[in-house]
Amino acid sequence: MAIFEHHHYKEFVLAELALRPKAGRGEFLRIAKALNIHTTMVTHIFRGDSELNLEQALSLAEYFGLNELETEYLVALVHLARAADERSKKFCKKRAQSIKEKSTNLSSRFQIKNTLDEKDQAIFYSSWIFAAIRLLTAIPTMDNANAIAKALNLNLTQVNAALEFLVSRGLVIKKDNKLFYGELDTYARRDSQFASRHSLNWHLKVIERLENITSSEMAFSSAVVVSEKAFDQISEMIVKFIDEFRKTAAPSESEILCCLNIDWLKLTQKPS
Repeated sequence: MAIFEHHHYKEFVLAELALRPKAGRGEFLRIAKALNIHTTMVTHIFRGDSELNLEQALSLAEYFGLNELETEYLVALVHLARAADERSKKFCKKRAQSIKEKSTNLSSRFQIKNTLDEKDQAIFYSSWIFAAIRLLTAIPTMDNANAIAKALNLNLTQVNAALEFLVSRGLVIKKDNKLFYGELDTYARRDSQFASRHSLNWHLKVIERLENITSSEMAFSSAVVVSEKAFDQISEMIVKFIDEFRKTAAPSESEILCCLNIDWLKLTQKPS
């Protein structure tokens, strides 16, 4: 759902309908039923100057199947459109922008919960080794320290030391002398002091591989000059890709350890 790409709810609705079969023909009738209003009123709203009220906005959110954060943004846009004076518009615009910024925070977007306290996070994110060893235990053949050490080209002492921590925190399960992946979420939140360390760990690991990259692998870097609007659109595209990435990676068979790094940053600010 691309609602965060839009600054007006009518623009969002019309864009979504245009993507539907027959360019959304008949959708106004279905929306009218969902909002319990006449189709003429739907036309007045989305093709004219009338605006949705709160109840209708919530019904519209249900019609499009928006999640909680997307619904908040839709309601904020409705309030913005209904604002009668500059003070109200400024307030509503600020609220909408705050929700939009929250949408790019992956821990909020995907509801990821961190199970480690700050002290444990400091250890876990101190090196790529902890995450790599933990992930490898999801592969059936990587159920022992020797196999993991060989796969990661690490000495056995390093692996055993890391495993001691991972097992003690439930991130790896040890049963009958075999290692299994612990079903606990870890995530370095964007506002966490460990986020940059976590990102740097894996970027450095990828740099080690660049000289021997194969034709089936990818390494892409591109510095560009874009508009603020394009920056926001690309940000949303990346978040949607990450959502699809998680949905594809999570249920797949555990066979190989991979690393995905995505950076999309503003290196300068828009001139005032």
